[in-house]
Amino acid sequence: MKKIVYPLLFILLPACTNNPGKTKAEKIDYLMQESFKDNEFTGNVLVADHGQIIYKRSWGKADQANDLPNSDTAKFLIGSISKPVTAILALRLVDKGILKLDATINSYFKIADMQIGKITIHQLLTHTSGLNELLNKEKEMDIKALIAKATLRFEPGSDFEYSNSGYVLLKEIIQIATGRKYAELIQTEIFGPANMTSSGIARNSDLNKIVKGYKDAAQTASVDIDFPLENIDGAGTVYSTTGDLYKLDRALYAESLLSEKMKEQMLKQHVPGKYCYGWFVRERGGVWDVYYHKGSLPGFASFISRRTQKDQLIVLLSNAENAAVSDIENSIAKILKK
Repeated sequence: MKKIVYPLLFILLPACTNNPGKTKAEKIDYLMQESFKDNEFTGNVLVADHGQIIYKRSWGKADQANDLPNSDTAKFLIGSISKPVTAILALRLVDKGILKLDATINSYFKIADMQIGKITIHQLLTHTSGLNELLNKEKEMDIKALIAKATLRFEPGSDFEYSNSGYVLLKEIIQIATGRKYAELIQTEIFGPANMTSSGIARNSDLNKIVKGYKDAAQTASVDIDFPLENIDGAGTVYSTTGDLYKLDRALYAESLLSEKMKEQMLKQHVPGKYCYGWFVRERGGVWDVYYHKGSLPGFASFISRRTQKDQLIVLLSNAENAAVSDIENSIAKILKK
């Protein structure tokens, strides 16, 4: 069956069209056409250069069975891109004096294992806690009971190991420290101030507001979430749009979310050459200014990268779990570099 491209929203800035040869937006669009044609991507794309959106377009179907195309307003599960959002929330609470980065988890949980009890919020934020994974697919997950049985893979602070459990535990600490639910805090402390009106915390009962997830970009087989989403709050339950993630990016250049001091802390290489607070970091052209995160859940793949010195943003939200989001982001970054 012939594939249909849905050019629902394609922005070419007037300033670009006056330049000789192909503009960056035209090159990105050609790349995306080829990626869609080769079944490497379906979903939404947004690219900003020097703070301005130069490309925004939707590809493929939001719901193949009902022939509904993806659109500019489509909401996607963003998986582990939730971690930068949780990190921003934690740092905002540090700004307010509610949390301390050097506070130990024993301040919030009574833990028999003294070594585990000494794990700090800083170590949870940077994936240096050493905790073995605690998450499971039980109907109800008792964090306190799981922490009591937790084990370490290395001494806290001595190494780096990416940890979903660390961010779920961080979420639990945030709830204890504030006396408020994570979903409420994210809404009032992050989405509200950043004017992210199309974002929220997903629950299995309301997945109908989110695009349908698929195994691959050909969208031949849909995929269901087969575990309670609340079990991964803090690590992977945010849903959003490309437009809302652009708003988040803009808010991080202002002081509507974090103070200048806390923004510096967020982007500091706490794990040199690897991780900051909530963001991976890498260099381009000899400059360590690319802060990024990838996300995945059954039926979904996503990628966000911020190149701060050039005020560039790339957002890829796909409802195909095998979408080549990393390769596409890298190709778009090369176009922006030219």
